[in-house]
Amino acid sequence: MPTKRRLAKRRADKRRPVLTPEAWEFLFISGHDFFGTLTLLGLTEPHLLPPGSDARALAQAAWDDVIRDAWAQHGGAFMALWRPRPGLETPWAAVKFGPPSAG
Repeated sequence: MPTKRRLAKRRADKRRPVLTPEAWEFLFISGHDFFGTLTLLGLTEPHLLPPGSDARALAQAAWDDVIRDAWAQHGGAFMALWRPRPGLETPWAAVKFGPPSAG
């Protein structure tokens, strides 16, 4: 009897780390990469590194740069669909980086 075909549990093409606007949603809301989306770009969340280390400072700077760029590129579309939730009137990215550029 043939074996049952299993669906891939990970992204099919790991060679192309293209992140869609939807991939940034939880990050824009909370500031955390709960699903490891940014590991495709080679980023590590700064809080996972030892406090006070040079690696943590570098990771924080890279983290902020990448998210700021993503917010500038995808933030307008995200905010067009954003609906305030109980206890969360404004997403984290809007608080941290200000209103997104139009787009």
